[in-house]
Amino acid sequence: MRARHTWSTIALTTVLVAGLNGIAHESIVSATNNKDDSAAHYASIDVPGATLTSAQGINARGDIVGFYVQAGVTHGYVLSEGTITTIDYPGALYTDARGINAQGDVVGAYRMAGEPAVNFHGYLRNRHGEFSPVDFQGTPTRFLSASRQRV
Repeated sequence: MRARHTWSTIALTTVLVAGLNGIAHESIVSATNNKDDSAAHYASIDVPGATLTSAQGINARGDIVGFYVQAGVTHGYVLSEGTITTIDYPGALYTDARGINAQGDVVGAYRMAGEPAVNFHGYLRNRHGEFSPVDFQGTPTRFLSASRQRV
């Protein structure tokens, strides 16, 4: 007999579909393993006016983080309880969001104007919206990628 779990497991699957208007759309698969054996469900994330929307992480509460492109600029976002909040690292040309913990702290990457396109820096944005840069000394392109869900 298989053991029943009282906790939820949430899986994130990215599916990009090119629309007829050239706008990419993304679907999220959320699967649960609850006591009530509730079924998986799908939800579409489309940031209004964006040409691309991508989900990168999800926490146990169902808050989703990712990025979107609008007018050629990449912005991070948090989708929580149906509301999308844009995340832009101060002064950055590019920001994405890659992971979120249960408390709402977000990790991601940013690039400043004038830097080479391969330079990225890590950041931590706490639940109050305050940013802290996270870089390994001398290596701006190596940031939280390996541990992005360990917020």
